Amino acid sequence: MDEDGEFITVGRKRKGKHKLKTNESTHVHVITSLRNESEDSDSDIEEHAAKLQRTLESYAEEIKHDQLTQCIQDALRQTNHAAAAQHDDRKWKDNIDFVCFGLGNFSSSSVGRWQLAMLLTLTDDMTRRDKCEIYDPCFNALEIKVLQSLGLKLLPTNTLCKHVASSDTVYFMPHCGMDMYHNVLLSNWTMKGLKQVCILGNSFQHYEERTVPSAKARLDSWCLFKCLPFITQKDIPNTFSPDVIFNDLALHYFTQEQLQEIGEQVFSTNK
Repeated sequence: MDEDGEFITVGRKRKGKHKLKTNESTHVHVITSLRNESEDSDSDIEEHAAKLQRTLESYAEEIKHDQLTQCIQDALRQTNHAAAAQHDDRKWKDNIDFVCFGLGNFSSSSVGRWQLAMLLTLTDDMTRRDKCEIYDPCFNALEIKVLQSLGLKLLPTNTLCKHVASSDTVYFMPHCGMDMYHNVLLSNWTMKGLKQVCILGNSFQHYEERTVPSAKARLDSWCLFKCLPFITQKDIPNTFSPDVIFNDLALHYFTQEQLQEIGEQVFSTNK
C-alpha cells in the first residue's frame, strides 16, 4: 500500500483454473518496440495494427467461453440494469453503454490484452461496440488505430474519469486507482445518476477491510468510502490464470431501494 492508501492484491492460487490455450509467447513480440514509432512508415503501422487486432480477436474468442466471463455476465444481468431492460436482449443492447478507463498500453502488456479481450466479449454480448467508449492518456498511435479498427469509440480528451452516465452504464475499470473510481462516482453523485452506474473494478470493500487508508486517501476519495454502506457489491471469483489479470474484481451498483432508503440528504453534503 502506498501513502495514499492504494494497494495491490496478490491473488491466491486456486484449483481448477482456466488454462490459456492461446500461446502468449507468439504474441509478445507483435510489436518489438514503440519508442521509434514516429520512424515507422504507414505500411508498418498498418501491418502491426492488423497483427495486434488479430491477436485481440483471438483472445476474445477464447475468453468468451471462459467460466470467469460467464460469471461476470450473470452478475451484470442481475443488476438493476437487467431489470430496467426487462430481460429483453433488444432493449438491453439499445440502452446499455460501456466505458473503459485505465487499460494501459495493451500493445506491450499481456494483462492489458486479456482485459481488452474481456471488454470486447462483454460489449459484444450486452451492447454494441460503437456504444463502448474508451480512454487512457498513455495510448499510443498504434493502439488508437487498433481500438478504432475494433469499433470502439475513443473519448477525445482526458477527463480524469469524470464521466457522466447518460443512460445505464457499465464502467469497465480493473486495477484502477481509488481516485479514478471516486471521480466516476462524483460525476454521477445524485440518486438518478448513481442508479445508472455499474462499476466493474477493484473491490471497494477490500479498500476498507484489507488496508487502513490514510486520512488523505479518505479525503481525496470520499465518494468511494461514503457509498460503502449503500452500494451492492458482487465479488467475482478469480478463476482465470494467470491470476493477476482479473484479481480482486467485483461488480458494484446501486438499487432503487438502496437509494430511496438513504434519501437525497446524502447527496447534499460531501466529505
